[in-house]
Amino acid sequence: MKYVLNCENLLTLETDCLIVPILAKNTLGKAVKLVDQASGKLISHAIKQEDVTGKLGSSLLVTKVPGIRAKRVLLMGVEVQTDFNLNHAQQFADRVTALLGKQCKNAVIAFDDILNKTLTKEKLLEQFMQAFNQANYQFNDYKSAEKAKKLLGTISFHAQKTEEKKLNTVMKKTGSLLGGINFTKDLCNTPGNICTPHYLAEQAVKLGKSLKSIKVKIHDVKAIKRLKMGALYGVAKGSAEAPYFIEMHYNGSNKKDKPVVLIGKGVTFDSGGISLKPGAGMEEMKYDMGGAASVLGALHAIAEMRLPVNVIGLIPTVENMPNGHAYKPGDVLTSMSGKTIEIVNTDAEGRLILCDALTYAKKFKPDLIVDIATLTGAMVVSLGHVRTGIFSRDMKLSDQFYNAGQAIGDKAWPMPLDDEYQKEMNSHIADMRNAGTTRYAGAITAACFLSRFVDKDQPWVHLDIAGSAWHGGHSVGATGRPVPLLVQYLETCC
Repeated sequence: MKYVLNCENLLTLETDCLIVPILAKNTLGKAVKLVDQASGKLISHAIKQEDVTGKLGSSLLVTKVPGIRAKRVLLMGVEVQTDFNLNHAQQFADRVTALLGKQCKNAVIAFDDILNKTLTKEKLLEQFMQAFNQANYQFNDYKSAEKAKKLLGTISFHAQKTEEKKLNTVMKKTGSLLGGINFTKDLCNTPGNICTPHYLAEQAVKLGKSLKSIKVKIHDVKAIKRLKMGALYGVAKGSAEAPYFIEMHYNGSNKKDKPVVLIGKGVTFDSGGISLKPGAGMEEMKYDMGGAASVLGALHAIAEMRLPVNVIGLIPTVENMPNGHAYKPGDVLTSMSGKTIEIVNTDAEGRLILCDALTYAKKFKPDLIVDIATLTGAMVVSLGHVRTGIFSRDMKLSDQFYNAGQAIGDKAWPMPLDDEYQKEMNSHIADMRNAGTTRYAGAITAACFLSRFVDKDQPWVHLDIAGSAWHGGHSVGATGRPVPLLVQYLETCC
């Protein structure tokens, strides 16, 4: 989808549809009053007749409006009981797309007046761009006979000429963010027989070629063995697909500055291994590489934005499959750190590939390590599909990620990481086990496992995106999260 700024006169601009906001108490903003007057009070009359109101979701599409050149006028209510936010913008964009997608190639939003004391025009523009991107995203790479839905091609935002420079800056930055989000969505939505570990490695290489500020190194199975990543290799043994360890470097700051390391779980399909998952819904396990995709998407966005920060992306990528070579419950694996792990459940594989990546990350002496993973079903039970779980020993860091999520609309929530939970991971025959002794607090005990591979004085955050990376059922598909959260944090806190 294309986004542009339009500073022309509302009465004379040519467009398939002019979208007019109806505000609180059924009022019109200054810019829209000009359209109302030119049309012989058509808008005021529609409001008086209660054909449309200021309530969010209320709408009225009018054709052949006198006094203007726009082919249509769509009256849209935008009044909300709380401050206008990304959720409201999404409802607005979904409604507009549903009404106009089949008949309009482009539309102009007279959004000048949808403001309040806590919402700047820059923030409003960002929210609308995110919302229309979501409403108009399609993934049709593997459809043949069925045609794609007709959607809006261009959304223009009407603004005053004096605001053009600052709003164009916001538009460019947000466009880079959307590019990263869509890149992540496309990777996650690609079926597992196509998006294999080798495919992920290829996409990383392609990204490095298209964005010269990103340098890529691919470690194959020989390198993985040489690095003694026994936990990562142990998970991969049951699959015909070879594992890879992807290493990416973006240097936007002084080379001497410590980097932020982003680690993404890249299980391109998770059958559960010998501890086989139930068949119902297993097709969604292609999304188990959502953490890996979000690292690639975040690097895509920050490289285009040219953020002044050094970031290293690490992606351990495997398939978790059951065959004669697969690791088994009762096995003991030796991780890169030298710590041994008793396997009690082969479906607790994500933490195994991440622990070797966490150990590898130490060599960079990072300012911060952030691992991102669709790690536990327990996280979905805890927070559903609304918020990502934040785990950290440092409450200040937790707060920073929480605030970054609130600011960009990619919500997250701090979770506990008390020492009392650690005993669940103790083993009688190895240094630790890979799953707790009970089903309780599963997201927390998984984070406790990862914490054992991070030095106590190392700033570290674990993001469990099992509930936020994709939606199942009727609204199936990848969300592109937590790319907005990661980019917002890197932009504002580093």
